[in-house]
Amino acid sequence: MRSAKLVAPRQIEIFEDRMPLPGEGEVLVRVKAAGICGSDLHIYQGERADVTLPRILGHELVGEVESSGGGANRFSKGDRVTIDPVVSCGSCVSCKRGYDNLCSTVKCLGVQVDGGYCDFIVVPEEKVYALPSSLPWEKAALIEPFSIAAEVLSRSEVREGDKVLVLGAG
Repeated sequence: MRSAKLVAPRQIEIFEDRMPLPGEGEVLVRVKAAGICGSDLHIYQGERADVTLPRILGHELVGEVESSGGGANRFSKGDRVTIDPVVSCGSCVSCKRGYDNLCSTVKCLGVQVDGGYCDFIVVPEEKVYALPSSLPWEKAALIEPFSIAAEVLSRSEVREGDKVLVLGAG
């Protein structure tokens, strides 16, 4: 399996790694597309102290299910999927309240753990969501950043025709 690893600030190298195997409750996904986020660029430039190297970047990714580990049965080989890159413990106070982004041990694919700039990735099944076959891969890779904007709008009282200020876009 090929992977693109950041080995030093501004230095990415292609590696041939062992094929990962899904464990209990996990899914092996063949990555079909992965976006480049502003946070990936900050990591690439060496601006994030919470990132250890080498690291496979990429948290905006989509692909096809290759196989599933024991207990993971929601998807079949070839299913098109997107992945929620936030991996939380599920048991701390924040997780139990539905705020997995505030988990005491939260990790993000491509930041604290390896991400999607590779051929295959293993992720928890509960972080995998089905994609329609009509959505092209390159557009599907935008689901993660779009979901952030959609969540903000769903929590706000913004209505059609309102004026809004967007800060930090990109």
